[in-house]
Amino acid sequence: MAKILIIEDELQMRASVAELLELHHFSVMSAPDGQMGVELAQTGRPDLILCDINMPGVNGYQVLSQLRDIDDTSLIPLIFLTAKADYAALRQGMELGADDYLAKPFEPKDLIHAIETQIKKRKQLSQGIAIAQSKLIAPSKSEYVPRAQSAEGADLLDPLTGLTNLMGIEMRFKAVTQPPAEPGTSHYLMVLKIQGYSDLQERFGHVFGAAVLRTVAQCLQDWAQTTRPTAPCPIVDTLAYIGSVRFAILLAA
Repeated sequence: MAKILIIEDELQMRASVAELLELHHFSVMSAPDGQMGVELAQTGRPDLILCDINMPGVNGYQVLSQLRDIDDTSLIPLIFLTAKADYAALRQGMELGADDYLAKPFEPKDLIHAIETQIKKRKQLSQGIAIAQSKLIAPSKSEYVPRAQSAEGADLLDPLTGLTNLMGIEMRFKAVTQPPAEPGTSHYLMVLKIQGYSDLQERFGHVFGAAVLRTVAQCLQDWAQTTRPTAPCPIVDTLAYIGSVRFAILLAA
């Protein structure tokens, strides 16, 4: 049974929403103001929060901002319920990280649908985080094995991803492109960057961010292992993590 926290200063609205949710078999907690709502969110750990915007003291925007700054509540979906339905208010709420927005008065079916949608998204997100973290702790094996050290003994592996590091791919690139390079062979260098990584890490934490990098690295290794292109398509010579959420792929043809 999903647990819903209602933060609403109007008693009649709070009671009506609570009754509706209980009829649909949700467990309900309620708070009459924003400050109590933030405290209940931390102690009660609801699956979703319904929050009014215009409340005395701590308003809905401030509630959302505080919740997003607390590790234990940063991922809880929040839906704003408000009579203030203008575009500026909607945009402000979404920029702060609100998950949805319902204008009063709303149809009961619309509220239930919004709640069920956000809970489903939260479940999918939690599953994704668990998968990524499992890859961080115990990544799958791959036949792709990068060179660990140079002839001089310098470390050429990135410790987080297990791929060749920046120094390693620079040395490899020079070795295959400078004379005496193997005649008749062309090399191509691709650089991939993860867009939006800083926002993702800020919201979900460094452990999750590291898990994402490990997962991407593992996907590249699996691809390098299983891809068997035919001539004249290039093959993977070297995979590397070169820092600043960028991966490099050296191809040979």
